[in-house]
Amino acid sequence: MDRVAIFIDAAYWMKFCSACGKRIDYNKFAAFLADGRDILRVYYYDCLPFQGSIPTEDEKRRFSRASKFINTLKGFPYFEVRLGKLARKMNSEGKYVYSQKRVDLLLGCDMVTLAAKHTITDAILVAGDSDFIVPVLIAKNEGIRVTLLECRHGETRPHDELLKACDLRRPFLMSDFNKILQ
Repeated sequence: MDRVAIFIDAAYWMKFCSACGKRIDYNKFAAFLADGRDILRVYYYDCLPFQGSIPTEDEKRRFSRASKFINTLKGFPYFEVRLGKLARKMNSEGKYVYSQKRVDLLLGCDMVTLAAKHTITDAILVAGDSDFIVPVLIAKNEGIRVTLLECRHGETRPHDELLKACDLRRPFLMSDFNKILQ
């Protein structure tokens, strides 16, 4: 029996979703991606927003909203949320720049672990970063079929080498949003 694990890089997915401007039903999204196969788990990788030691009202609001969303996802069947850390640095122009840390590594480790244990037959990747090429290749080497959800809108698109590394590419069109809205 086919069993699938779904790996969602939240930063990539949310960047694509921002063009939609509507609320996603994540259970419908998982079912859409699984396409009738048994779902082992839906892994969602993200970071909570930055909060200073004395947070501003805006920081508190963003953090509270993100925490509520994460807790909602944690309550869904088969969903597992993995949180990295958000790093804040000042750039050469004196402005703060934020970057996610550990998120890609968490995703890669989970994919490789499930592949090596033969817990799944299929992996569905919702990401676009070239950092995922190595875990994809390892999973494929373990006999796992890897499908990349190919999201393209504006500048959001998967890395060319990642596209080539995956077994299958499943285009996700703006019209597909209608199938997964709340």
